[in-house]
Amino acid sequence: MLAERGKDLKKNIAIKMLTLVVVLGSNCWLSAHAADEQKADLVQLIRQQKGGKSAMAVTKLMTFNLSPAWWQYFLNPSNNDGYQLISNLADGLMTFGQNMGGDDITALDQSGDGSSPLVADAIDKLSGKTHCTIEMLEPVNKDSIAKVIENFAIIEAPIGEKYYCKPRGGKLLLTITLDSKGKALRCDVSKDGNSYHFYVPAYMEVSTSPVEEALKRGT
Repeated sequence: MLAERGKDLKKNIAIKMLTLVVVLGSNCWLSAHAADEQKADLVQLIRQQKGGKSAMAVTKLMTFNLSPAWWQYFLNPSNNDGYQLISNLADGLMTFGQNMGGDDITALDQSGDGSSPLVADAIDKLSGKTHCTIEMLEPVNKDSIAKVIENFAIIEAPIGEKYYCKPRGGKLLLTITLDSKGKALRCDVSKDGNSYHFYVPAYMEVSTSPVEEALKRGT
């Protein structure tokens, strides 16, 4: 049954993305309605592959501004690095919430499938404290996909570490933007220490140090 549902999801995603690419072109923006549909498909993929808790966190704590080509990448179940990245970022946001005195959502998820009302309530409360927006509007370059995913993943670990990520404003509002012309990872930090806008290069190798330094600037 699960295998059949997975095949149906993959087929539906392929049909939707083929239509989008033909109609819009790979580098155009999607309408809000189309983007909502793609996000719903991504949440369903993460629910199947990673579990209900992570899927719910993606639904409530993350926003996506992607080109159709990048949606096509993330919605392909074969690209496990893609949905794994999104799931890990969502998990990092939940860890941040716990570090700031919030609920241990993993402990609340006793069934392991995210179905507990306690999990939903905890993530709802967390949505007032943290959010992550992913912006990837530039063309997909097959030669740089692995580097892009690797560079985005650099941000995930430090946001879950209390030593680095304890914003003085009490909130963690992330924007992560792909910058194909960037020579290094850089970050704009708001004066109140709540907002962090990371610009991630597509072709240059980065380390966690700039991320840790940016987060520390907000403490």
